[in-house]
Amino acid sequence: ESEQRAQINVLKEKFRSIRKLFQENRPSYHQSDEYIEGRFALVEKKFSLFEEWMFASEFDKAHEQLMEISADIEELTDQLHVLPSLYEQARGVLPRAIDEIGLRYAQTRNKGVYLEHLDVQKNLDIISDQLKDNLNRLRNGSLTDVKDNLDAMGERLVSLQELIVREDQAYDEIHNGMEDTFRTVKRVNEMFEEIVQLYQRVNERFGFEDWSARLSKAGAQLEEMNALVKEVGKTAQKNEIAASAQLIEYRELVKSVQLFGKDVETMKQMLTTACSDEERAKNQLVKLQMILNEVRLKTTCHRLPSISSQYNTDLQEGDRLIRRVRSVLEHTPLDVSELNADLQEAIDFIYKLYNNASNLVGIAIMVENAIVFGNRYRSSYPSIDSELTRAELSFQNGEYTKALKIAIQSIEKMHPGIYEKLIKSNDPGIMNQAA
Repeated sequence: ESEQRAQINVLKEKFRSIRKLFQENRPSYHQSDEYIEGRFALVEKKFSLFEEWMFASEFDKAHEQLMEISADIEELTDQLHVLPSLYEQARGVLPRAIDEIGLRYAQTRNKGVYLEHLDVQKNLDIISDQLKDNLNRLRNGSLTDVKDNLDAMGERLVSLQELIVREDQAYDEIHNGMEDTFRTVKRVNEMFEEIVQLYQRVNERFGFEDWSARLSKAGAQLEEMNALVKEVGKTAQKNEIAASAQLIEYRELVKSVQLFGKDVETMKQMLTTACSDEERAKNQLVKLQMILNEVRLKTTCHRLPSISSQYNTDLQEGDRLIRRVRSVLEHTPLDVSELNADLQEAIDFIYKLYNNASNLVGIAIMVENAIVFGNRYRSSYPSIDSELTRAELSFQNGEYTKALKIAIQSIEKMHPGIYEKLIKSNDPGIMNQAA
C-alpha cells in the first residue's frame, strides 16, 4: 500500500504538470482541446477508481489501475508535446503552400505555359482532402502516422512547385531566346548565300580547292536546320506539350545553329581574306606609285645640282617592283602568297627610298640655309668666306653632308652651338632666330 501510494503521488504530480501545460497553451491545441479535456476527465475517474480499490484493500486491482493511469499520462504527455507542431504544419505551413502553389499555377497558366500534364488542381484537391482527414485525426487524438502523412504532403507540394517552376523557366528560355535564335538562323542563311556567290566568283580567280562537296554538305545541314527551326516554332506556337519537353528540341536547335554558324563564318572568312588580300594589294600599289612620284618630285623641285647614279637606279628598281606586283595581280589564278611576298618587298624598298630622298632633300635645304645665313659674314671674315666657298663646291658636287658640315662649322665661329640646336630641332629656321 505504501509503495502504491508513493507511485500514485508521483503520477498525480505529472498529471497536474501536463494539465497546467495544456491550460497555459490551450490555443495551440485548436480542435483537439475537447479530446484532451476528455482524456483528462478519464484519467481523473481512474484516479478515483484507484482510491476505491485502495480503500477496499484490493491492492492488485489498484495496481492494475495505477498502471493504466501511468500509460494514459505517458501517452497524453507525448500528445501534448507533439500536437502544437502538427497543427502548425497542418493549419499553417501546408495550407499556405497550397495557396501559394495555386496562385503560382494560375499566374503561370495565364502566362501561356502548358501545365495540363501536371494535373495541378487535381493534386491540390487530393492533398486538401488528405489534409482535412488528418486534421480530423488530430481532433480525435488519432496521431498514428499523422506526422508521416503531413511530411509526405509537404514533399508532394514541394515537388509540384518545382515542376511548375521548371515548366515556367523552360517556357521563358524558349520564348525569350526564340527571336534571337530565329534572327541568327536568318543571318546564317544570308551568309551561306553570300558564300555560294562569293565562291563562284573567286574560285577561278584564287585557284581555290573544289568546295562542291563541302558546299553540298553545308547546304544539306542548312536545310535540316531550317526544318528544325520551323518545327520548333510550330510546336511553340501550338503550345500543346510541356515546355520542358519542347526545351530539349529547342536546345538542339540552338546548338545546331551555333555549330553551323561557326562553319559558315569560317568559310566566309577564308573567301573574304583572299579577296581582301587582293584589294589591299591594289590599294597599296596606288600608294607606292604616289610615293615614288613624290620622290621624283622632291628632287626635281629642289633642283639638286648633283644626284648619284644609285638614286636613279633605285627609282628604276622601285618601278620594276611595282610592275612585278601588277603582273602577279593580272595573273589568274592569283597566287596570294607570291602577291603578299612581292608586295612586302616593294613596300620595304620604296619606303626606304622615300626616307633616303627626304633626308637628302632635307640636308640640301639645310646647306642652302646655312650658306645664305653665312653670306652676311663673308665680307667681314675672309676665313668664313673661304669655308663657305668650299661648302658651295661640295654642294655642287653632290657631297651634301660634307657641305653641311663645312657650312655649320664656319657659322659656329660666330654662333657656337647652333649645329646642335639645328640637329635637335630639325628646323632650318632656327638659324634665322639666331640672326
